[in-house]
Amino acid sequence: MPTTIAPRFVRRSLPALALGASLMLLTACGGSSHSDAPTTSTPPAPVVTPTPVIPPAPGTPPVTPAVTHTVGGTVSGLGSGQLILQNNGADALNITANGAFTFATSVADQATYNVTLFTQPPGHVCSIANGSGTIASANVTNVAVSCVATAAVSWVYIPDYGNDRVLGYRIDRTTGARTDLPGSPYPAGDNNRWIAKTPDHRFIYTTNLASNTVSGYSVNATTGELTALPGGPVATGTGPMSMEISPDGRFGYVANSQGSSVSAYSIDATTGVLTEVAGSPFAAGNIPTKIAITPDSHHLYVTNQNGMDVSGFSINTATGALTPVAGSPWTNGGQGYGIAMHPSGDFLYVTGWQARLNVYRIDPTTGALTDLMPGGYTTASSTWEWKSFTTNGAGTVGYLGTNQGIRLYDIDTASGALTEQASQPNNIRTEYVTTNASGTRLYSSDFHTITFHIADIDAGNGSLTATPGSPFYVGARPYNLVVIEP
Repeated sequence: MPTTIAPRFVRRSLPALALGASLMLLTACGGSSHSDAPTTSTPPAPVVTPTPVIPPAPGTPPVTPAVTHTVGGTVSGLGSGQLILQNNGADALNITANGAFTFATSVADQATYNVTLFTQPPGHVCSIANGSGTIASANVTNVAVSCVATAAVSWVYIPDYGNDRVLGYRIDRTTGARTDLPGSPYPAGDNNRWIAKTPDHRFIYTTNLASNTVSGYSVNATTGELTALPGGPVATGTGPMSMEISPDGRFGYVANSQGSSVSAYSIDATTGVLTEVAGSPFAAGNIPTKIAITPDSHHLYVTNQNGMDVSGFSINTATGALTPVAGSPWTNGGQGYGIAMHPSGDFLYVTGWQARLNVYRIDPTTGALTDLMPGGYTTASSTWEWKSFTTNGAGTVGYLGTNQGIRLYDIDTASGALTEQASQPNNIRTEYVTTNASGTRLYSSDFHTITFHIADIDAGNGSLTATPGSPFYVGARPYNLVVIEP
């Protein structure tokens, strides 16, 4: 049987306990009853309770990150300018140089992608190959964007007054090269002084002042060549000074300067042939010269040069017939030489030979005019011959053609008020101003130097920058011109 050994502390437990108690008492009292030193006690450290870890439920699979892949490819043929691509209608990517590209946002595996053109660079046409599909466990790198430079071309047509023909020119706005259009010049009537085109650019007409007719042409959409319309020329009133086509392309109107009237024609949408409207010509004022029509094709206005006023008409939208507007004519205090419409249809501008620009507000219902600046805008520093007016596409800047060059005006599109900009350097004696269809380029003719000018319009302040080669010499004094940018 094993021997049991008793622990030693049992035998001396009472003396040891007594001694330990005495030491503890002395320590608690600072070791001496005469000590003045302060006592410092250390607070216990806070107890941190660990966050419990909750184990996943039995049978729950582990969470793995989503698998994504990038979408990209290459761009070729890009010259100057900026190309903007989008993927799935978002994640816009700006590209300014040829080479590889990758969208910033990755796409989940097995999800679809669709790369599209958001903005193409000016003067380029771009296409996309391999632009859409499904992500198949790998990055997409084969989207191919190809850009091709397009020619910046203008077709310009000018009536050759005195030589009974229309001149046609092809202008390369990149190089400044000017060449004749195929078949140019095109025969016209006697003393053709004005030219007009339909909004779809398919037909062109010129008024023959001495033969009291209008000649019409179809436009070759590929080459710009003109072909005389069948059955022409068409009779007008006496002294057809100018012609205007309604913005809807359905009717044409001629100002008969020596007949004090306006002739009206329907336009065959297929052939371009003119047919005079019942009741035409319609009485106007003394020496009617230029015509403007509201964008909705509901109202027409004509300047009466020697009458020093403006006649207004309502247009029958079914027949094209004209009915005088109540209150017509409205005085403009000078010899109205040119007339123009604001893109909104809210304002009408009449340029006066005696250095005057009148601005009228148009009542959209009745067509009545309200003179916004009685006496017109003028300046003491200018001589006579304020001849034509047009605006940029936004209608925020106006361009006034004068014998001292082109004056620029900021337009308040709410009130119609004009504020002349600081003078821009130019010394051309401008006869006529117009723009391309979008209002981003200004075309102006100089009757005295026998040239026309092309200038890009700044999208902000409307300032003008001449295109390469401008001005361009032409073979006739350009009373006006029409332009097609194919």
